Parts: sequence; C-alpha cells; structure tokens
Amino acid sequence: MQNQAIITGRLTKEGDLESVNDHSLVRFTLATSRDYKAADNTYPTDFIDACLWGTPAERFVSLVHKGDVVQITGRLQTRTYQDANGSFHKRTEILVDKWYRLMPKQETPKVVDRETGEVSDLEDLDV
Repeated sequence: MQNQAIITGRLTKEGDLESVNDHSLVRFTLATSRDYKAADNTYPTDFIDACLWGTPAERFVSLVHKGDVVQITGRLQTRTYQDANGSFHKRTEILVDKWYRLMPKQETPKVVDRETGEVSDLEDLDV
C-alpha cells in the first residue's frame, strides 16, 4: 500500500524551529484553495498541517516565509496525544520528505534611484 501526499499551498505563518531530542523540527500549515467556487462566490480553503525534521527544517525556516507558495511531498501520519487536562486528541499531518519553494509572496515592486541609491515602492512615485 502507498501513503503519499503532494500538497501545494501558501504558508500561513512563519515557521518556528523547535529542538526535540536534539533534532530540529518545524511545524507549519499550508492554505490550499479548492478548484471550485462555493455558493458565496469564494474558493473554499483547506488548512493542511505538516512537519519537517532535521537540516531540511532549518533550511525551510530560513528560506520560506509567510505567504510563499510551497509544494510539499510526504506521507500522512496520525498521532494521538494527551493534553494537560487529560483529554486525548488525534492529529493528522504530513510528514514532509521534500519541499519546494515555488513562488515568494508578491511584494510591491521597488525602484532604486540611480543618483542617491534610495529605495522606494513603485506605487509611491509620482509619474
């Protein structure tokens, strides 16, 4: 049997690098839109949780930022845990094998003044 997931979406927030048993770990969420519009004329969005271990996690945190489009491949895993109140919870997430930064979040274009070297947003200029 095969357990493989491929997800493309936007990173919902900056990743926080943790250390678990001397191994780096980053947990993050990708927002993925469905390919159809709902009755309210918006695309429904799913939020997919993922985790990445080791050196790839360290690189992910340094290179990928909120709003960037990322594609991940990995396997689905479900784990259970008990919170401080004694309640049990079940969580399904993607354990990432590979990741690709497809597109950075679009930023306002910048313009550099040749004479002064000053950087400003393109939309701020009177043209």
